[in-house]
Amino acid sequence: MTLFALLLSAALAADCDGPTRTHELANALTSAETAYLDMDEEGFIAIRAQAEHTLECLGEPLTPFDAAAFHRLVAMEAFLAADDGATVAAFRSSLAAQPRYLLPSSLAPPGNPLAELYVEASEPYEAKRVALPPPTDMLLFIDGARGTARPTARPVIVQILGPDGGVMWTGFLAPHDPNPSWFALGLEEEDEVDTAIPLDRTEEPNRRSDRANNIRVARRQPQITPGRTKPLALAAGGAALGAGALYAAAYGLRRVYDDPSTPYEDLETLRGFTNGAVVASGGVGIAALGLGIGAVVTIQW
Repeated sequence: MTLFALLLSAALAADCDGPTRTHELANALTSAETAYLDMDEEGFIAIRAQAEHTLECLGEPLTPFDAAAFHRLVAMEAFLAADDGATVAAFRSSLAAQPRYLLPSSLAPPGNPLAELYVEASEPYEAKRVALPPPTDMLLFIDGARGTARPTARPVIVQILGPDGGVMWTGFLAPHDPNPSWFALGLEEEDEVDTAIPLDRTEEPNRRSDRANNIRVARRQPQITPGRTKPLALAAGGAALGAGALYAAAYGLRRVYDDPSTPYEDLETLRGFTNGAVVASGGVGIAALGLGIGAVVTIQW
């Protein structure tokens, strides 16, 4: 990072003793969950405040998973305050960043009000977004993914990165908060940008739409194609029988080789045939296994 960038970054985080790390946010979530389960509300609130300070002083870029963890912390705080709307909004932000995440049953068992709000947050919904252009020559990331617009109905974490990837500013924006003023933060703004006009695009953040969030968090499971299994099953059965016959032949040749009455001059030939039969049996057996797997599951991604 250049000297100018270092000075600017320090100015934007004047209340920070030093840059913090993203793993500290993960640790905060773990501690917060423990305090929540212990019904230690005061401890939870203290952890939440420290986590926000950690967020504002970050010295490295967030990943979507880091952002999702922080939003879950915000959701738990809102739930303790009996604010169901804010809980759902924060969970929606978490799911937008990490669509396949499942809330631990130890934290929210089925039927628990927190679990029901999480299910509500996972349902598709539409939310308007407004333009949020980055400062001049900077990169803007929203919940760990690069973008130039933010939703207005759920919270987001905004990060500004310099051209060299250094973190210049990190902030948490609650729903309907105004866009930050880059000028007030000492950053140069683009001229004549109207950020008040809602964009036409909408979003449906839920655990079934990870493509829309530009991240892929899990591979699709193999899918069975029944129409192709019969020929493969027949081929697998034939190969298995062949492998068995070769192994039986190798076993018979080995008994002849071990027979004391077998002429000495025939031993070398018998050993060659026996080894060849064993190797061939193994190869055909592997082929049978592969065909058998193919008969059960045809993989499609």
